Amino acid sequence: MVLFLGVIIVNSFYPYCEVRGEYKDVERYLVQAENVARQFDNLPGLTSTLLNLGRLADNKGSIDQAKTYYEEGLQLTRNTNDRKNIASFLQGLGGLAHNQGKFDKAKSYFQEGLNLARQLNLQDRVAALLRNLGAIAVQQVDFDKAEYYFQEGLSLAEDLGEVESTLSLLSDLGAVAYHQGRYEETESLLLRSLDLARELGHRERMSIVLMNLGVIAAKRGDYDKAVSYYDGSLGIAEDLKHLERTSAILGNMAEVAFHQGAFEQADAYLHRGLKIAEQLKQRVRISRMLQRLGEVAVQRENFNQAHDYYQQGLKMAQDIGHREMISGIYISLGTWHTHINQFKEAETCLLEGLTLAREMNNLWLIVAALIESGDLSLIQKNWGTANNDFEEAEEKARQINVPEFVAKAQFGLAQVAFAKGDNFKAQQQAHNSLATLIKINHKDEFRVKEWLKKHKIK
Repeated sequence: MVLFLGVIIVNSFYPYCEVRGEYKDVERYLVQAENVARQFDNLPGLTSTLLNLGRLADNKGSIDQAKTYYEEGLQLTRNTNDRKNIASFLQGLGGLAHNQGKFDKAKSYFQEGLNLARQLNLQDRVAALLRNLGAIAVQQVDFDKAEYYFQEGLSLAEDLGEVESTLSLLSDLGAVAYHQGRYEETESLLLRSLDLARELGHRERMSIVLMNLGVIAAKRGDYDKAVSYYDGSLGIAEDLKHLERTSAILGNMAEVAFHQGAFEQADAYLHRGLKIAEQLKQRVRISRMLQRLGEVAVQRENFNQAHDYYQQGLKMAQDIGHREMISGIYISLGTWHTHINQFKEAETCLLEGLTLAREMNNLWLIVAALIESGDLSLIQKNWGTANNDFEEAEEKARQINVPEFVAKAQFGLAQVAFAKGDNFKAQQQAHNSLATLIKINHKDEFRVKEWLKKHKIK
C-alpha cells in the first residue's frame, strides 16, 4: 500500500515541477515509480508514470526517449481501452512530431486525440488539442484555420473556468493577429491576458504575457518597450525561481541587443541563459543558444569561435533529431563560410538548410536561407539566381509578415537591379527597404544608407 501511494504522490508532484522547470530530483523518483508499478503490475500507476516520463524527456529534448515512453503508454492504454489516457498519449506523440517538423503526422495524432476527447466529453482536453492544431496551422501559415481553432478553444476554456488555458489562448490569438498585421488587436489581446493574470494574482502567467509583449514590441522595432517588458518578465521569473523561463527571457533580451548592434551585451545574456539551460539539461535550448552565440561571434569577427559554437549546436541538434534546429544551424554555417570566402562550402550548407526547411514547409527558415543564398549569389555575380532568391524571399516574408526579411529581400533586389543598370528600380527597392528598416529600428538601415551614398543613388 505504501509503495502504491508513493507512485501516486510522485506522479501528482510532477506537474508542479514541470511548471517551475525543475526536473533534477523528480526524474529519479519517476524512474523508481516506474519500477514499482511494473513490479506490482500496477497498470494505472504505470500509465501515469510513462506519461510523465515522456513529458520529462520531451522537455529535456530527449525526443527518442520521449517517443519510447509515449508509444509504450499508447499501446498499454489501447490494450486496456483506457480511452482518456489514449488521448493524452496521442497528444504527447503529436507534440513530438510537431517539434520535428512532421506536421501531417502531428495533425493525425492531434485529430485522433481530439475526436476521442469529444466523444468522452473531456472538454479541457478538447481545448488543449484545439490549441495544438492551431499551433500547426500557424506554422503552415493557415491563419484563418488557426484562428478558428484558437477561438473554439478559448470559448471552451472560458466556459470551463480554465484560467491557464484562457490566458494561453488569448496569447495565441494575439500571435495570429500579429501575423496578419493586426498589431493593435495583438497588443489588445495580450494586455487583456495580462490584466486577467494580474487580477488573479497569477504571477507565472504575468511573466509569460510580459515576455510575449516584449517579443511583439521587438518585432515592431520598439526596443525600449521590449526591454521594459522583458525586464518585468525576468524579474517575476527570477522571483519565482523559474529557471526555464529565465533562460528563455535572457535569449530574447539577447535578440534585442543583437539587433541594436550591442554584441557584447548579447553575448553576456546568451552565456547566462546557456548556463541555466545546461543546468536544466535542455538540449533544444542549449543548441539554439549555441547558434545565437555563433551569430554574435560572427558579428564580432571571431570566426573560429563562431564555428565552434555552430558545430557544438549542430551536433546536439542532430543527436536529438531536431530538424528545425539542424536547418537553422546549416543556414548559419552557410553565412559563416560566406564571411570567410569559402563559397562552395557556403552553397552546400545553405542548400542543406533550405532543403530541410522546404521539407518541413517552415517558411521562416525558407526565407532566411533564400536571403543568405541571394547574398552569396550577389558576391558571385550570379544576378539571375540572386534575383530569383530575393523575389521568392520577399513573397514568403510577406506571407509570414516579417518586416525585417521583407526589407532584406528588397535591398537584395535593389543590388541586383543596380548591377543590371536599372537605377530607377534600384532606387525604388532600396528606399522601400530603408523605410521598413527605419520603421522597425533595425541596425541594417545604416548599411542601406551607406550603399545609397556610395552609389550616389538619392
